[in-house]
Amino acid sequence: MVSDVHHILSKGGGVFCNPESPSSPAKLRLLFECAPLSYIMEAAGGASISGEGDLLDLPVGDINARTTICLGSKGEVEMCRPAMRGGS
Repeated sequence: MVSDVHHILSKGGGVFCNPESPSSPAKLRLLFECAPLSYIMEAAGGASISGEGDLLDLPVGDINARTTICLGSKGEVEMCRPAMRGGS
């Protein structure tokens, strides 16, 4: 995921999505993987969402809480929003 975010930032566009499905639950940890990279992406002018809304607005209830993620340029993240809602 870090290399994908680096590529998005260096190329000036793109999107990284890690949705969930009934057969494949969310794998990335909110506190250690998703939130830090979402913070960097949003500070650079991009966006980040989960299936429940803006990713940085999610409360951390458990240290190992896992979540879906979609981050990248604002326009492309908005195009992915309906698909991210469908998996949760």
